[in-house]
Amino acid sequence: MASNRHLEQALCIEGFATAMCLRPINARIIHIPNGGARGKTEQTSKLIGKKIKDMGGVAGFPDYLILFDDGRFALLEGKLELKKLRDIVIHKRTDLNPAQKIFKAEMAERCGDGLRYGVFRSVDEFIDQLTAFGVRWQFRRLSMARGGA
Repeated sequence: MASNRHLEQALCIEGFATAMCLRPINARIIHIPNGGARGKTEQTSKLIGKKIKDMGGVAGFPDYLILFDDGRFALLEGKLELKKLRDIVIHKRTDLNPAQKIFKAEMAERCGDGLRYGVFRSVDEFIDQLTAFGVRWQFRRLSMARGGA
């Protein structure tokens, strides 16, 4: 069974990239793998979390890093409120957890007014936040033809 976090992030990216037919033209949007429920058991999740930490993962780092062509950056944390997807119940999370609050405060201290940090709770909010940060979009037409053309 896929983890809840994986489903949330995949739905968000799928929703903004394909259903919305939008492509950022002045930024690169990167999902940052982090801890959370990543395995079938709590022990497996802890082992995966340890590996992420060993590779430089930082507690509280947001889900998305946005790198702009002009050198700026922004951070976005997803708090999608998905109630049920097939047989998987996805827990509602609407606030930053303690590690995320600490990380945000540390970044605010380092970056001052230059910090662009947002939280989104839907695909629409994801796009709105990115647009507010300065992402410019290009509409792309999806081909409905199958098999080549």
